[in-house]
Amino acid sequence: MNNKIILHIAHYAAPYKGNFIASLENLEQTLYNNGHNLMYYIFPENVSKYEWFSEFVSKNKGRVFTVKNPHTKLYFFTDRELLKQLSSLFNTIKPDIVHSHFDGYDVYAKKVAGKQTKIIWHHHNPLTLVSNPIKRIYQRIMLQIHYGIYGKHTYTILLSDYSKKEMNECNYRGTTITIPNGIHINRIIYSPLAINPKFTFLFFGGRADHKGLDILLNAANELIENNYNFVVKITNGVDTVSILREFYGDHIPEQIKVISQTENISELYSSVNCFISASRRETFSYAIAEAMLSGLPVISSDIDGVSWCLKQRSVIPFKSEDAMDLASKMKSLICGDISISAADLAHSREHIISNYSVDHWSKKVIELYDTILN
Repeated sequence: MNNKIILHIAHYAAPYKGNFIASLENLEQTLYNNGHNLMYYIFPENVSKYEWFSEFVSKNKGRVFTVKNPHTKLYFFTDRELLKQLSSLFNTIKPDIVHSHFDGYDVYAKKVAGKQTKIIWHHHNPLTLVSNPIKRIYQRIMLQIHYGIYGKHTYTILLSDYSKKEMNECNYRGTTITIPNGIHINRIIYSPLAINPKFTFLFFGGRADHKGLDILLNAANELIENNYNFVVKITNGVDTVSILREFYGDHIPEQIKVISQTENISELYSSVNCFISASRRETFSYAIAEAMLSGLPVISSDIDGVSWCLKQRSVIPFKSEDAMDLASKMKSLICGDISISAADLAHSREHIISNYSVDHWSKKVIELYDTILN
């Protein structure tokens, strides 16, 4: 593959680059080194307020653009202004491949791209249906339009084979390929377990229902009632504080600490004794892989999307959505009833490096590019 143009359009406006942007940067360099291929980028305009994005634009002069945020509700993918913006950019860039991330721009990209342009949708997050029955009907209709109608002649990258079930339920008409996420190894510093006066857990806030914040809080309440000596640090996601107030009002227990999000993720990992993932749904989980890479024990729900890690000796599974089982596993670590050796932690780190590095990920993505262009 030589002198090709790959356009990445991502519904991504996080306050930090994170592993996602680091992965794209690795892919870009690998593509250029192996055939002088170029990558262009389109992001939603609200990402412009973040410092990392300004630096990203400066680094990639003339190859980074913003468009309006995709609003699918009631538009049925017919937002004329957005279609006009994308059409202009696509005509200017003339991509050989359009690689769309995080769903929001998938259909718009398909509608605008020329017939010769190859379309890849990257399915990063699980499809989550809302609880309201009326809204759920609307959501199912949108998913059928998205995947069942516009999915024809597209390729979709899944992070695990488990996600094929979701695609089948949406009557997806394209081709699926499974490529697990890659972790940027150099972002994560391996360090000895922290020595804390209280056993300290880490949990990432945001998308509370998906991530199972309520499950964690119910487990923590069980430990608090029985006077266990522990702290849970919860990063402050979009809905974290509102969920905590629903549980505790204005009197959040001292065992629950809300902390700021940070780009320096290694600093968080090195300050705690265990990472908790209580997710109800996952397609892969960057966070678990990063925690393993940093040398932390992990307590994780036993969902299909993270089955790749559950056999590792440093990972302690609990029954999904069972707060009492989670509490039991937390108690066992606090009291030393479960012992995870330094060798176990090192083995898990090597497992990530060998199987889930960003270099390995870039290689697999480029293999897909080669296949669909030929």
